[in-house]
Amino acid sequence: MTTDSEDDASAQIALVSGQVETILTAETREGSDTTTYSKPDGTAVLQVTRKVISSEDSASNSGVYQKEFSFRFEVAESYRSKLSADEEYAIKFLSNSFYASEQTLTLKLSKQNISKVDITNYHIENTSYNDGKSTYTIDGATGVMAPGTSSIIQISVNPQYAHYDFMEFTVSGAPIADAVTFLPVEKLEGVSQKYTTTNSISLEYMTNGFRFTPSNSDSKYNLHVVAVFNRAIPKDCTLTFTATYKVYGQDGQPSEVTHANSYIFVSHLAEPTVTVDGLTSALLAKGGSAKIKVAVNIDQEVQAINISGATNVDYHVVGNPNGEIDPSSPNKRVYTYNLYANILATAGEDNRFYVNAT
Repeated sequence: MTTDSEDDASAQIALVSGQVETILTAETREGSDTTTYSKPDGTAVLQVTRKVISSEDSASNSGVYQKEFSFRFEVAESYRSKLSADEEYAIKFLSNSFYASEQTLTLKLSKQNISKVDITNYHIENTSYNDGKSTYTIDGATGVMAPGTSSIIQISVNPQYAHYDFMEFTVSGAPIADAVTFLPVEKLEGVSQKYTTTNSISLEYMTNGFRFTPSNSDSKYNLHVVAVFNRAIPKDCTLTFTATYKVYGQDGQPSEVTHANSYIFVSHLAEPTVTVDGLTSALLAKGGSAKIKVAVNIDQEVQAINISGATNVDYHVVGNPNGEIDPSSPNKRVYTYNLYANILATAGEDNRFYVNAT
């Protein structure tokens, strides 16, 4: 672009894909090289950063300059999740003095379509309550749940700015109504595995599920809910969780763009097997010790050991506190403890006491 030494360049942008050409409003903050272009309703669409690459006198002392500019176009962060249809913009590059001839460029914005949906069920390791809110700590993903327990389900959409108007999340496969109920949660800032109940995410509850209409980009592409499994779900039941994404057409009617399924097996918790020195019952002398082993299903865990009917009897964990896989039975997890009795230990009238695992 050839201008005088004081001249500058700018861009004029118009939306031309609609029935009427709409010129976007430009706003540049003082001291900034970036201009925000917005629709008449104030919706920011594009951010354009302009820089002078070079400026030199085309002929000695002629007063005519050759200036070269670069323009970098970026879709505004807030607009990326709002792009529901392809749009076309006409961009005119102008010199402020109109000395140089204008140049025109066509810019097309294409909406993102959903390419992948992931549904992941996470085991809740711990739940705490504070100031009327529940906080959940998760550990790993699981495909097995027990009636009366809870988990956190993450529903993720890829790519990040894919468009949809609402999502319906339903559960099927159980012979009872309200087999699973849901509650929205959000990730605690700065903590990767903790979630807390929230009022900022709204769910519209429906039969056997809910409808989610996104209002912000974070939950739109990574929604988290607590799933509470009804105690009345029968044994050995496979539940199907379905996320269906829909958009509204020009006639105002919704249509499905994609869906995804995830499956969770509901199994009643089996009672743990407790042995003392390899037996279901054993003699323990005062001042003596014994080895306790507690075997549970691979998807279960021991939360506590309880000793009843005795005083001055205690235990401590041996090996991995999270248990170890039984080599002879890979579907079992075994926890090992040392049980020891003080020289002053006492038991009940029949000199018996009991070790229970929960």
